[in-house]
Amino acid sequence: MHILPLEVERFEVWTRLISRQDIKYEKRLNYRVCDAHFSSQMKFIGSKNRTNLRADCIPDLILPPCYI
Repeated sequence: MHILPLEVERFEVWTRLISRQDIKYEKRLNYRVCDAHFSSQMKFIGSKNRTNLRADCIPDLILPPCYI
C-alpha cells in the first residue's frame, strides 16, 4: 500500500486516476493506494525486499475504485 503524494498537483492526478476525487487533500494520510494500480515500470524492489515506487510514478493501471 502506498501513501498519496504530498505535492498537491500529483495528489490531484493520483486521485483522478484511481477514481477517488472524493478524498480531501487534508485527509490524504488516512488513505492508501494498493500496488495493483501501478505497473512494474513504476516500481522497484528496495531494501528488505519491499516494493517501492519511483519518485515520478503515477497509478498507470486503471482499475475500478475500491472502497474498503
